[in-house]
Amino acid sequence: MENPFNDTFADLLRDYAGTELALTPGFRFDAVVQREITLEDVYRYFPVAYTVAVAKITGRRLKEILETRLTKTFSTQVFQQAGGWMDGLGGLEASLDLAAPDGARVKQMSLMKSGEIILPERLLTIAGCRRPMDAADVLCSYSGFSGLTPINNPVTGQAFSVIDLFANHLARITILPSSSKRFIDLHQTPLWPKTPFIQPLEGVGLASNHAQG
Repeated sequence: MENPFNDTFADLLRDYAGTELALTPGFRFDAVVQREITLEDVYRYFPVAYTVAVAKITGRRLKEILETRLTKTFSTQVFQQAGGWMDGLGGLEASLDLAAPDGARVKQMSLMKSGEIILPERLLTIAGCRRPMDAADVLCSYSGFSGLTPINNPVTGQAFSVIDLFANHLARITILPSSSKRFIDLHQTPLWPKTPFIQPLEGVGLASNHAQG
């Protein structure tokens, strides 16, 4: 549900933007880096031309987004699965039940810094990634955000790319290992099925699968 790189970058983004939360694509894990991080490493983590922005989101919509990703990653219905990874979320703690049905896995969300439980109507500040083709309410491929404002690079005056923002942080800080867990599965659900199955990369519909089969 999380890994050191996604946690680290989400925390750096949240810190730079001054927001309560941060959201990253979460799709890059790569190899273990046991040396100084190079620009090539950064491009391997971010092979897509993302820029970054700040926005607002309700607790209700945040929960919907988290449930969507949990379904795509942990659904017991194979044709509901897509991708197989979790997003990076900075500033958020969540109690989950991975054995629960799709759409019902999130039991509670709270802010890491204050411990405040996030209620449906709570309006949260969040930083995240944007692609050139995204609509005005989209961060990290999810809709439902409001008041999107690009985070500009003070040197160029243009929207900060995730690569430049990460490089900016790496030049000033040392990243230390973290053992903190942000997402807790209440029942420690076994994740690997006893029988083999095929996981589609981006959700082949059941009807079309039957038609092709």
